Amino acid sequence: LACGQPFTVGGRGRGSKEQVYCSLACQKASRYRKTLQHCKDLSDVEAAWLAGFIDGEGSIMLIPRKTTSGDSIHLRLSAANTHLPTLEHVQEMTGIGVLYQQRESSATHKAGYSWRCHGEGAEEAIRQMRPYLITKAAQADVALEFTQALRTPALKADRAWQSGAREKMRALN
Repeated sequence: LACGQPFTVGGRGRGSKEQVYCSLACQKASRYRKTLQHCKDLSDVEAAWLAGFIDGEGSIMLIPRKTTSGDSIHLRLSAANTHLPTLEHVQEMTGIGVLYQQRESSATHKAGYSWRCHGEGAEEAIRQMRPYLITKAAQADVALEFTQALRTPALKADRAWQSGAREKMRALN
């Protein structure tokens, strides 16, 4: 079902009649990866504030990831700033993401920080702030289409369209 290749079930030495995948590798490739982090429900004011912040300081990306079943693409929502309390506020408000301190490029530059979240948490945050996005609206639409398509086993297993979605996103950035 995921790879589209026919396979035989039932009978001696074959899988049960309820078998959906031709192999364990096909089953693994078609799984939708669920994250443990879910975005909190944002008020309209919080969603609008976050959308403005992401429009100015953030990015919505589809990035490659190496997995045991091959390369895949996943969603990342991130923002960078030199004011750590702002990013801490984003993390507390959404309930998702991890804060990173970036390397200082020189002694004359302030320390930089970034907030990153992935998967369903990022999708939920994007969905809530989508009505308020301006600059990143097209990227949000591509990201939401991408994550919706990943829930279809045959599309999850097909890496070609994922690369196409990534190229579409890169063209927008």
